[in-house]
Amino acid sequence: MVMASGGILRSIGTIVVLLLLFPCVPLARLWLVQATTSRVTALERTALILATCSQAIIVLGLVWAPVMGFATIVTNLFVMLFLAIVVMARGRALRWRLAFPCLWLCGSWLYAAAISSAV
Repeated sequence: MVMASGGILRSIGTIVVLLLLFPCVPLARLWLVQATTSRVTALERTALILATCSQAIIVLGLVWAPVMGFATIVTNLFVMLFLAIVVMARGRALRWRLAFPCLWLCGSWLYAAAISSAV
């Protein structure tokens, strides 16, 4: 029984890490689209840079836990939420493709806030 629960916890941990790393895929694709499309606005480029930085902080937090302080979590949560709303309202070429990773990052930061407050 102890062996089974340890394996389940390890599986859940793996799934959580994969879900936290998932926004890397659409962000990488957006960087490729942005490099080949000249129709990308300055707002969308700025949003892509901010979303990439936010994802980098999450990845760094998986490796080095002191990065994930409460102020970092709350700031990134609100910035990503604001960014998703702005991109959906004002974006053109990358509107939904950029809003999706921003909203996923909101979920990741909410998860980090829940874990941070529980520990």
